[in-house]
Amino acid sequence: MLGQTARGQAPSAPSPQSEQRVTSPALPAAWNDGVKALAEKIVAAVKPSRAISLEVKNISSLGPVDVETIRKVLEAELANRGLRLGSVGDEVEVTLSENSGGYLWVAEIRKNGTREVVMVPAPKKAVDRSAESQKSVVLAREIVSVQSEKILDFSFTPSQITDSPNLAILEPERWVAHDPYGSGAIPIVHSVPWPRDLSGRIDIDAGKFAIPGMNCDGGIANAEPIRCTPAQKGSATSKYAQQESVEIDGRNVASVTLYAACTSAEIILLATGAGDWTEPDWLRAYKVSGELPVALSQPVEFPGPILTLWSSKDGKSARVISKNLQTGMYEASVVTVTCSQ
Repeated sequence: MLGQTARGQAPSAPSPQSEQRVTSPALPAAWNDGVKALAEKIVAAVKPSRAISLEVKNISSLGPVDVETIRKVLEAELANRGLRLGSVGDEVEVTLSENSGGYLWVAEIRKNGTREVVMVPAPKKAVDRSAESQKSVVLAREIVSVQSEKILDFSFTPSQITDSPNLAILEPERWVAHDPYGSGAIPIVHSVPWPRDLSGRIDIDAGKFAIPGMNCDGGIANAEPIRCTPAQKGSATSKYAQQESVEIDGRNVASVTLYAACTSAEIILLATGAGDWTEPDWLRAYKVSGELPVALSQPVEFPGPILTLWSSKDGKSARVISKNLQTGMYEASVVTVTCSQ
């Protein structure tokens, strides 16, 4: 991911002298109470041990975003109660299951050849009372292109033929323009090999694109090959706008600033999840309240990592490039922000 995000990096180890509490991500109140109760039972079952290994399995109808949030909250609650989580210690296996009455969260603790099972119930429909007092921000995802070739960025240009705009895609080796009659490609010639983490951004108003550390001249308007050469250090052409990042749940994640449809003056953050490149991802809208972002929307889930995230000019949508881990395809999407009354 572009910018100074922590995706794919291990979090810093806490100082041995620090006794700071671990901040938990937000959960609906009823689920949060259930996780706390489960943490209390696990701590009681493993005493006097202070180290555990934790595994969380889901066999319920909970989605991956809810499962990941529950796991993080449970880890935080256990850590705040003095347990160290790692690969050694008493084995704790938590299973998120359900029955006709609701969810049932079960922890099996194995220590010194013994086995103990503790469990807590949780309601199916957990209402977050803190969100009921405000209008709900809704995110909608529209996939505009799916392809096997890596997508660096995409944009839209006005069409002189139809009311729908034309789609332009920046790939590592070519610039591709799509219109109602087909597609045309302009090759990108580069004098040095591309880095593995190559990125790029389209400036459609200027009729060009930027690649970090490169000068690229030619071709978008007149269909001539585009030639890219290394830029001199410190030159204006070598500068490249980085994605924003924001700290959520103790991790830096990629984000963009948008305007909610609820009020024209309300600024919100659209931020990714904090997983690595091998995990599904999501986008969620947040309001910055004091020092901590507050979730405004339900997450929009992606079947793989989000690679690039840019805001639109009007501030009501974002361009998103992701990779589908199931198909191996790159997906270009537009995520739009609306407000439900």
